[in-house]
Amino acid sequence: YVITLSAYWSCGLMNGSDSRLLTGIAVAVGLGLAVGLANAFVIIGLGMPPIVGTLAVGFLADSAVNVYASHAKLGAPSPALADFVRGTFLGVPRLVVLAVVLAAAVGLGLRWMVAGRQLVAVGQSEQAARLSGVSVGRIRAGTYLVSSVLAGLTGLALAGYNNSAFLNMGSPYQLASIGAVVLGGTFIAGGRSTAVGTVGGALFLTLVLTLMQSSKLEIGVQNVGEGILIIAVLLVAGGGSGRGGDARRGGWLRRVRPSSEVPASLGDHGGSRVSATPHEVQP
Repeated sequence: YVITLSAYWSCGLMNGSDSRLLTGIAVAVGLGLAVGLANAFVIIGLGMPPIVGTLAVGFLADSAVNVYASHAKLGAPSPALADFVRGTFLGVPRLVVLAVVLAAAVGLGLRWMVAGRQLVAVGQSEQAARLSGVSVGRIRAGTYLVSSVLAGLTGLALAGYNNSAFLNMGSPYQLASIGAVVLGGTFIAGGRSTAVGTVGGALFLTLVLTLMQSSKLEIGVQNVGEGILIIAVLLVAGGGSGRGGDARRGGWLRRVRPSSEVPASLGDHGGSRVSATPHEVQP
């Protein structure tokens, strides 16, 4: 939704003029910030479940796009923007170079920056992160803001690449982005993430879609195949969580068979035997 909203509004303001390129960029960033703030407000401020909150805000953004498209003249991106996103750097497409740089920055930030490590800690356990002094609300709000701003800039880049904006421009990326993240090794419930793995997951999904397109399958068959692939990825790998260990990883596809007792090294504490049943101590 943010991709389409950003593409439409920025193209409408740029209207094919290089002199308005900075205005288009500012609009894309501003819309991303607005949507990110809205997500943070309804989820963190009002306590709405994240999936419900983001869908509600997305519905509002989609409605705004429809209203804008029905009343405003469709503009065009700046020629300078189109030339930039379609150009190459040392023979490599600039968008690929930007994606690699961004993935490297995210990976390094999650590993070495304080905010990145705090984000991982919040994903593992919000309560533990809060007790250790992490501002959980600030980290979550910042994550929504960064995600929305990147989506807005993505819409701007796609508009330049396609030389126009169109309805449902961001729809193909809605579930595919989740599938790429999970396929790359990130726990869908939080607690472990890998930027490099996400890039690999995106490349794999793109390869599969390209193979289906080259096979000249009908668009409906391609959509069904993509949906089945994403569902399979989520079922197999999407149950992982940084808070539940292997017992919840993979949902019903993988179950941990409980043992009768804990290992001997953990079994005896002060004359008491700790059984495998949680919270049960036998004298």
